[in-house]
Amino acid sequence: MNILSNVRPSTLSEREAFYRRFSARKAFAWARSIAPHPVFAVNLGWYTGLVKPGLERYLKRGIRTIYLYGVNSPKELRRKLLRYLPESVYYWRNVVSDADLCRGCALKFNREVPLCFHCPNFLGQELMFDIDPVRHGERYGYSDFLRARSATLRLVDALLERFSKVSVVFSGRGFHIHVGDPDAFCLSPLTRRRVAEELGDPLLDIPVTYGSVSLARLPYTLNALVNAVAVPVNIKKLDKFDPYHSSSSSSSS
Repeated sequence: MNILSNVRPSTLSEREAFYRRFSARKAFAWARSIAPHPVFAVNLGWYTGLVKPGLERYLKRGIRTIYLYGVNSPKELRRKLLRYLPESVYYWRNVVSDADLCRGCALKFNREVPLCFHCPNFLGQELMFDIDPVRHGERYGYSDFLRARSATLRLVDALLERFSKVSVVFSGRGFHIHVGDPDAFCLSPLTRRRVAEELGDPLLDIPVTYGSVSLARLPYTLNALVNAVAVPVNIKKLDKFDPYHSSSSSSSS
């Protein structure tokens, strides 16, 4: 059956309940493994229109993303997320010498060209591949999940021929492939685009790999678009991973 009855936006009360109990330690550790002083970001409710009371002004002003600097502990991360009750939580994939220098820079919002790569403060960016079977607003069914999983399996096999540190995260709807090889952080935008195009999968969101989209959904947080948690998946068990049939799901610890 293709219809997934439990795929729906999270309510604000569900968001709050989740962030009171979620593993802030694991989420913070993931982001810190990318950058020693991670930068987080939240989307309050751009797609669902559900925003914590008192924060509606952000949407009225057209503010889609709020960057969170100076979050130095899991406890502080939890406090911030309970303050905002966001629709989505991200971490910044860029690695920089001094994140404070990026606070007032508008270039990081440019989604057409990855201008950060030319900044002297820039050290690198985590290489990532985003496999999403549907776009925002499109209906999502079980067959879409299966297409995304099959594509991810093919891409992981191809990437393991070139890289050694490859991990997979279920985003709540599709999959994210993260490459942790040090050399991958230093790849130019053109090389990143070429790698994505050579993989040739129609489900790939190339701007994410190219680098112009520099945020990634933070594992262990709630994807409130579909009321599902983003979780790392054991690559060896990816072919059996199925969050819609819990007995067969295989997330990594």
